Amino acid sequence: MNFKNIGLFLFFLLVLNTGFSQKNKDIVIGKEVTMFSDTLNQERTILIHLPKSYNDTIYAPKNYPLLFLLDAQEHFELATGILNFMSNRLDSKLIPEFIIVGIKSENRISDYTPTNSTINPEGVFVDAFKVSGNSNKFLSFVEYELLPKIRKDYRTAPFKILTGHSLGGLIVASDYISDGSLFDGYIAIDPSLWWDDGLLTKFVQSSEFNQEEDSTKKMYISGANNSNSIIDTTAMRVNQEKFYKAIKSKLNIASKVKYEIFENEDHGTIPLPSIYKGLQFIFENYKMNGMLGASANEIQKHFNNISQTLGMKLRPEERVIDILGNYFLESTNEIEKAISYFELNVTNYPNSYHAYYSLAIAESTYGQLEKAKLNYEKSLELKPDNIIAQENLKKLVQASRDK
Repeated sequence: MNFKNIGLFLFFLLVLNTGFSQKNKDIVIGKEVTMFSDTLNQERTILIHLPKSYNDTIYAPKNYPLLFLLDAQEHFELATGILNFMSNRLDSKLIPEFIIVGIKSENRISDYTPTNSTINPEGVFVDAFKVSGNSNKFLSFVEYELLPKIRKDYRTAPFKILTGHSLGGLIVASDYISDGSLFDGYIAIDPSLWWDDGLLTKFVQSSEFNQEEDSTKKMYISGANNSNSIIDTTAMRVNQEKFYKAIKSKLNIASKVKYEIFENEDHGTIPLPSIYKGLQFIFENYKMNGMLGASANEIQKHFNNISQTLGMKLRPEERVIDILGNYFLESTNEIEKAISYFELNVTNYPNSYHAYYSLAIAESTYGQLEKAKLNYEKSLELKPDNIIAQENLKKLVQASRDK
């Protein structure tokens, strides 16, 4: 197989599908909604980003995992760009597609801190810290008000990630180590683990901390260089290292937490690499190397294995398998392999009219007319107005009569 040719084929097919379908189309990355929170007794602003395939009319509707993004007014555009890049790579996808739920911050000190503390890392009283200590209330808002609304309004999968920067990273780490942790993945970006004299580190070191050994939940922590010196000795770095050391001493979760330092990034620039690398860590091994040359069974086995590792149901994307199947059907004349790919889509997406339609075309090409007839009929049950399928079915029926 010529992988250079298949790469060009997939590229041009992608361009034709996305680049010339409509002229003068606005590029919209999301929408802003407001909701009143009884828990917080205030109105909150939420930014929603839906993946490109959400409103697709060709392939079967699917449910999407959620990424909750704190301080959305700062990081929403960044996060949408990163996630779209990582999840739309055809054969080299790094992560599945996500719905992003961005929460604009109102009072970060109040919302993101677990305790009431008025002392900064240098031991100095800070008047603004007097409102601190309401992170449990904020997380209750997310769990009992925001999450149910998102579940009601959109097609969602159970898996969800929490991402936060600085004090937002503090609440991320705090929820990860809590008994009733709400999320399945965590990205703590240069977190302020110095809070309340290293409170979270002390908790991890204590006998109270006891996370389940079979938990699949992973947390990625990034650290920036916040010092003017070669060696960063700031409270931010020192407390991050103490916290990570405490986590590493807990053998049941040591491999599920990663701490990565970016010496060339400061506190303001570190969100960019952190979101990308954090998602890579959480979805480690999601990308299937050699997918272009793999059999349908090998592809399904890969996704079964990664589903078990992550604790979430993952399937090979219908669109990708359909594009590859058409390549084998039209460009290399590997009709049996094409059929196996289309059969994989029928198995994983039994309510997709297009999966049965593609399979019927391949079976008809291969001379399996009765099978093709049945699959055209199934496709038309799901989408009766598919004129091309109607015409193809008529031709098959007529060909059977002429025999």
